Formats: sequence, C-alpha cells, structure tokens
Amino acid sequence: MVTAKSQKSRHPHHLGWPTPTTLPSAGLPSARGGQGRRFFFTWSLPGQADLLGPTRPVRSLLMAVVGIAATFGAPTWLLAQGTSAPPTTETVQLQTSDGIQLQAVYYPAGGGKASAASPLPQAAPAAPIAILLHDLGGSNASVSRLAVGLQQRGIAVIAPDLRGHGASASGGTGAGSGLEARSLKRADFEAMTQSRGGRVRQQATVRGDVEAIREWIKSMADRGVLDMKRLFVIGSGVGAAVAAAWTAEDAAWPDIASGPQGRDVRGLVMISPAWTTRGFSIAPSLATDVVRRTVPILVIAGTKDKDAVRLFEQLRRARPAEWYEKRADQKDPTPNPKKDPKAPATLFLLELPTSDQADALAVSPGGPSGDVAGLIADFIISRPPASG
Repeated sequence: MVTAKSQKSRHPHHLGWPTPTTLPSAGLPSARGGQGRRFFFTWSLPGQADLLGPTRPVRSLLMAVVGIAATFGAPTWLLAQGTSAPPTTETVQLQTSDGIQLQAVYYPAGGGKASAASPLPQAAPAAPIAILLHDLGGSNASVSRLAVGLQQRGIAVIAPDLRGHGASASGGTGAGSGLEARSLKRADFEAMTQSRGGRVRQQATVRGDVEAIREWIKSMADRGVLDMKRLFVIGSGVGAAVAAAWTAEDAAWPDIASGPQGRDVRGLVMISPAWTTRGFSIAPSLATDVVRRTVPILVIAGTKDKDAVRLFEQLRRARPAEWYEKRADQKDPTPNPKKDPKAPATLFLLELPTSDQADALAVSPGGPSGDVAGLIADFIISRPPASG
C-alpha cells in the first residue's frame, strides 16, 4: 500500500537561502514498492575544471559557469528563471530488514511535484539522484540547504534520518527500534550500510538503511522518474563512512543472468569524512577495490581537517595519475607530475577556507570558492551515466 501527499514546505534552514530557480516540472510520480517492501509517501556557481574532463587547463580551484555551458551546453538549472517559490519536498517512510522505520525527505529534481496521482510524463528525462547522509547527531534537516541547492540544479535528492536520528530515532518494531544517536555503537553503523543475504538482490535478507533507500530509488527508476545510471552518494562526517561502506556493499553483488545487480554508484562525495566513530572505521571501505580504485571520489574539507587529508593521501597512492588537490592556502592546485592532461581525474580534494566541518560545511553558503552545493553539482553533472 502506497499513500502519497505532496507538500511544499519551507524548512527553517531555507530561510534566507538564495532564491530558488524554476525548472520545468517533471510531474514525478511516486512508486510502489516491490513484494515484501514498504514504501510510503507522506507528504553557479563555478566548478572544478578537472571535474569536467581533460580538455581545459586548470587555472584555479573553480571555473566559471559559462565554461560548463561551453563544454556541455547550458544545463537546465542555468537557463531557468528565478522565482520565490519554496522548494517542493515529500516525506518518504521506509523499513529496513531488521525492523527500523526510517523517514526520509525527497527533493524532486528542479522542484517538480511527485505524487501517486501524477501521470508519468512522456518526454521528461529521468533525473540524476543523490543519496545524502548526515553526520552523527544530525538529520535530514541539518543538510537540507545542500539538498535544496542540488535540487535547484536539476539533481534529485533523498535525505534520510539515519537510524537513531530525527524522525527515525524511535520508529520500527525490530531489535534496533528505540535507538538514539547518543547510544549508537559500531554494530548500529554497520547495520546502516548492509546489503547482503542470498544471490538475488531483490530478495536480499539483510537490507540496512541505505539499501532500503536504494530499493525505493530503484522503484522510481523502473517508472522512468529517476536514473539509476546516475546514482551518487554524498556523506557528511560519519555519513561519509556510511556512504563508503555501502558503496563497497553495492559493488559486491554478483552479476546474474538478467544482468548486473550492483555497481550502481557513479560517484562518491565525502564531506569532512570521519575516520573512526565509536569503533566504526572507514578504513575497511578504503581497502575495497571499488573505493580504492574505481568509483570517482570528491573529498570536500575545511582547513585543518586531518581525517580528510589522511583519507585523500591514502587513496591517491592507488590513483597516482588521477588525483587533483587544491588546498585553501594555494593559489594553484598541487602539481601532479604523473597526470595525463588528456585523462580526467577521478579523485579530488577541495579544501575550502573555513573551519566548518561535516554538516555545517555541507550547508556553507559560500565565499570565494562558491557554495558546496555548486561544487558537488559540477562533479555530478560531469560524470557520464553508467553504460549498459
């Protein structure tokens, strides 16, 4: 059973936020969950030159929006006219295999409406989708400004309250119900990331927080609303460690006769990644081939963020010709003598001139380097869809 109620709401975090742009409404419909699944609806800035490919020399941390348009053609969010309309959001209720009731907020691309009553548009293209994971002690509200910034740029976002947080703190009937952020342990963070049990993913017996979200995205993609070939995961603080761990779980699913079951993630964004939180470490994820070598990664950090620098330095040893680094105190990027100018980078460290970290950095309104939403949007827009 799926119920839907579209609601336009202005969160407190949105007050004083730049005027949203109006994009063509996608008329996004809701999706019903598959058997055994529970889905409910309740209702620029400049970019990094190397994010956009190998043909442009890097002169600074950022390149002008006009450069993006010249390379790819003007994106829809660049052509849109501004209005004062608040962003459209929908509340989504999901359930994990261990009985945790999760609440998430969905931001349709460009602010389009998504409801069960909406017909599937005939010509609207499926939107790229980002899963946005908050830090320990946060919630979807603490990263809502980032979600809106991406939404305005034509990227759909779903931002959950992870177990023990926000509206997901006491939901569910399983052994993990009634959790609070202050009591979370290593096993609870690991449960957020899990996707396993059996050989057929659709019948998996272990589905954690992020996997439940992925199933909802898949159901929307099956209706042509979202593009599973342009799925990105963004994590802040411990949310970055959760994002990396789930990316590794996703890649571990084997191919079956009907085709690939995993390797959905087209890019991973880590904002002030936490190395270890209550025994839950990002280190095992960094050792997996998909995170170490394969998936494009953008690391965003404030100054003096030792965990972010440590993570980047470990990963760049596995990508000696593919990294790009720009520190806050540098006029030009760190030289990479091994990088082929004709090959795009796949690993980025952008250090911004701020002491903010994690969720506070994620919603940074900007400065000389522009806002974080714009940097991430450039990274997402530059990634080609998965083949096949």
